[in-house]
This record gives sequence, C-alpha cells and structure tokens, in this order.
Amino acid sequence: MQFSIIIPVYNVENYLKKGVESVLQQTFIDFELILVDDGSKDNSLNLCYQLQKIDNRIQVIAKENGGASDARNVGINAAKGEYIMFLDSDDYWDDTEALNKIATTIQSKPETELLLFHWKNLNLKNNQMIVFPNQYDEQSIRLGNREEVIKSLFNSDLFPSSAVITVTKRTFLLENNLFFTKGIKAEDVDWTLQVITKANHFLALNLNCYVVLLHREGSVTSTADAKSIDSVLYILDKWTPVFLKNETEVNKLLLGHLAFHYATCFITYNQLSKSEQKNYLSKLKKYLFLFNYSHNPKTSIVKKLIASFGVNTGSKIIGLLFSLRKRIRK
Repeated sequence: MQFSIIIPVYNVENYLKKGVESVLQQTFIDFELILVDDGSKDNSLNLCYQLQKIDNRIQVIAKENGGASDARNVGINAAKGEYIMFLDSDDYWDDTEALNKIATTIQSKPETELLLFHWKNLNLKNNQMIVFPNQYDEQSIRLGNREEVIKSLFNSDLFPSSAVITVTKRTFLLENNLFFTKGIKAEDVDWTLQVITKANHFLALNLNCYVVLLHREGSVTSTADAKSIDSVLYILDKWTPVFLKNETEVNKLLLGHLAFHYATCFITYNQLSKSEQKNYLSKLKKYLFLFNYSHNPKTSIVKKLIASFGVNTGSKIIGLLFSLRKRIRK
C-alpha cells in the first residue's frame, strides 16, 4: 500500500462527504483512507460509518475529543501505507489524477522523505477560487541538500506551514518521533518545522489540487483568541533558541519565518480584553528582536507599526488594516 490518507473529523457532517469522495475518485487506487472521528457531537461519526460501507479502503477510528493534533497522531500510528498524507475534513482535492501524479514523482526518487505540493482557496462568500502564482523550483529541491532546499523554498516564498500539502514517508516520521503537539492551535507550524529540519531527501511538485474552504462557519482556523497567541509563543519558545545557536544563512531565514508567525500575534492581541493584553504584553515584547530577521513584506509592515507606535497603539492600527483587508476581499 503506497498511501495512507488521514482525515481528522469533528462536527463536519455537511462537508465530510465531498472530501472523502475526492479521495475515492482518484485514478490511483493503492491507498487507505483513515477517518479519525474526534468525539464529534453531530452526525459525523455515523456518516463515517456510512462512507466506510461504500469502500473497503476506508478505516474509521472513533475516539474521545482530543483535538486535531491528537486525531492526526492516532491516524499516523494506525497507518500502514508507505507515505502519509493529510486532508482536513472540510477541504477536498479537485484533481482525480493527483495521487497518480504524486506516486509517479515519488517513484523517480524512492528515498524521498518529504514531498510538497500546492493548495488554493475557495471563498465560500463569493464562490471565487484563489490560486497563488508561486511555483516550486522542482529541480533544485530534487537535487538539493536540506540547506539548499530551505533556501529554495524561501526564494519562492513557499516555505510550508501546513501539513495538508505534504507527503511524508511513514517510517521517517516514526523513526524521528515526528508527531503533532497536542493542545496548541498552530500545530502545523511546529510539525512542518520538525519535518523539514529532520528530512534529507525532498521533492516538490507544482500540483495545485488541494482546495481550502475560506469563511466556513464554525471553522477553527477562522477564530482567533488568547490560545492563538499561546500557541505561537510555544513555538517561539521552542524554536528560537534552536535557530539562534548558530546564525547561519538558513537559520536566519527560519528566524524570519518565526517572525512572520510572531507578527500575527498583534492582530489577535488587538482583539483581547484589557486584562488579557496586560498579561501578554511582556511576553510579546520578549520577541521583538525577531523582527530584525524579517524577510516578508507583511511582517515588515507590522515591525514598522510596532516600532513607531508601540504594541498597544500599533496593534490597533494593524487590526484596522487587517479588518479593511478582509472587507475588500469579500
């Protein structure tokens, strides 16, 4: 079996079937589809069992609620495929040849531990598909060592922060204990850093098949709160010392990557109560130096606003700009 495709399921009865069908419709048939129900309170688990009756490649695992990270980890431990992929339960693939293209690419370099592909966004408010123009330098990633691959990804502005555009060798994950951290919102950011800093054999494929639904009601990714800041601070506490130990060109790029996620905290900070802001002010100020590694235009804007107006006023301006941008995009 070549692929194990893991879908964590939680209260998505209106969306799950489309994602599952997009996998079952693949022309490449050598896969298992693992549906991990994470204690859904709606009809999602029953739907999982109904879908299982349609195709014997579907495996259903029911567990108590533990979050998406826990559900993915359960899926990894249950998987039997050579390569592991992830699909969020409200998303889908729109290319029936996707798995075939990925399998063919991997066959040309069987030692591959990590393959990257693309996603695009479907805005549910106006039904507009948003496709990003950036392309991987496939050849440099195929032939490069880890440092060269990381540089190439940053040069293309395609350094990943999401598991759903990855294909990873299962034995590589298990041997390096590369599981998702439970209890944080930004688990994908942490996991992709773990994977990329451990992998030695890479591929990239300019395959744009993964569709992310924007503005889905009840989506976890559409909400921001104090836990969002806690999650980023966890990542900063974990990874900043690692990259500061030796400020190579690559580690400076990775510190810039951390700076980008750090910058998002100031959007959330503006939405907190006064007492919550007081609690997070010193914690956020601790990492202001990360802005010195910024190589992203959006991060640079946040850096200038915070430097010019301070955290409190600067975050208000950032919040206004973010709200304006959202209105324009509707």
